[in-house]
Amino acid sequence: MILTHKIRDDYKNNKYVYLGIFLSALLFFFYFLFFKQSAIADFLLSSIFFVISYYYYKIKHNISTVAFLFLLIAIIVNLLGATGLYAYFAVGIIGYDKLVHLISSFAVGYALLQISTEKKMFIRYSFIILVVIGLGALVEINEFIGTAYFGINNGGIFTIGDGLSLIRSDLQKYDTYYDMITNLLGASLAVFFVILRKWFKKKYI
Repeated sequence: MILTHKIRDDYKNNKYVYLGIFLSALLFFFYFLFFKQSAIADFLLSSIFFVISYYYYKIKHNISTVAFLFLLIAIIVNLLGATGLYAYFAVGIIGYDKLVHLISSFAVGYALLQISTEKKMFIRYSFIILVVIGLGALVEINEFIGTAYFGINNGGIFTIGDGLSLIRSDLQKYDTYYDMITNLLGASLAVFFVILRKWFKKKYI
């Protein structure tokens, strides 16, 4: 009986987390039903990212529910992109790929800011931004290797191609550079968000 109450209370306190996990699991299952060239690799890397995120949220308790949900959203938007959305524009202006980079860099930056133990704020914020930029650079290298040496070109974390290569615009012509700029913007927004929350709490709470 006590165990039942604990499970019920845990669900009430974390219902949005479990909803996010359920949606992620559905998307993973969808991947296996509709196999694509890079689907298994995307699935495995996303699963590893999910397990690490869950570990720091539920076991280590180093990141908040909000941070964990942001990371789940980052996983979901990436997998949705690999199923075909990379070939479309987001908000009718920019490629969906840029939206994924923005959300992912923000989510990772926000989570890392909660894990960081550095007391000096300038060093802490600068370091996190540089880490996110570094991780983004590794992703770009990964995309290059997947495309140049494994012939993957159907969208996902192992390909440069996003289905918009025929569109003549700087965002597509200089895709890798704009990806990294978007990563910088996302990480900077995470820092700004944390600073704004601290200021709000200090002033109004």
